[in-house]
Amino acid sequence: MDYASDKGLAALKAMINLASSPAFKNGSSIDNGTNIGAIVDGTWDAAAAQALFGDNYAAAKLPTFTVDGKSYQMGGFSGNKLLGVKPQTDAAKLKVCQELAKYLTSEEVQLARFNAVEWGPSNLKAQQASEVQSNAALKALAEQMPNMQPQGQYPGDYWTLGTSLGDDIINGTVSASSSDDALMEVLNKFQSTCESYVQ
Repeated sequence: MDYASDKGLAALKAMINLASSPAFKNGSSIDNGTNIGAIVDGTWDAAAAQALFGDNYAAAKLPTFTVDGKSYQMGGFSGNKLLGVKPQTDAAKLKVCQELAKYLTSEEVQLARFNAVEWGPSNLKAQQASEVQSNAALKALAEQMPNMQPQGQYPGDYWTLGTSLGDDIINGTVSASSSDDALMEVLNKFQSTCESYVQ
């Protein structure tokens, strides 16, 4: 974890700057959105975004931002699904489980799932299908993936802590008038609280 770092400080300043923009609206669901020009969201909301924006729908990777004259690429977490087979003492049962896993991860099934609900396939051959390659949300996600890290198992308290920091930025408790030292103190507290979750 490097929240309490120069990069963390730059990110915090960028969040403060964004929250102070009259174009910023805090929200967590496109379904509740009105008068939206753009939204940061995930592929799970692609259908809702298409419905809202209509012919103006498009998707792109997260943008860069500039703080103190230096440019940074926005990152994020990537949520990925794994399919595993639990070890079995019964060889016949193990074989059935393995065959089911092969079937569910096959090109055919992954493409069928994509065509039904537009979920990005994990099967490498299915990812190359023309309909997958032309999907705007999945194309943007593929461009963003090098700037993301796997989400892993984060406790609920982590998300509550992040929400609290965001609320402090939005309500001005943490603001552009705060010194770098004061902002670093916020980041040190955030990081030490995160580290306490894994002890």
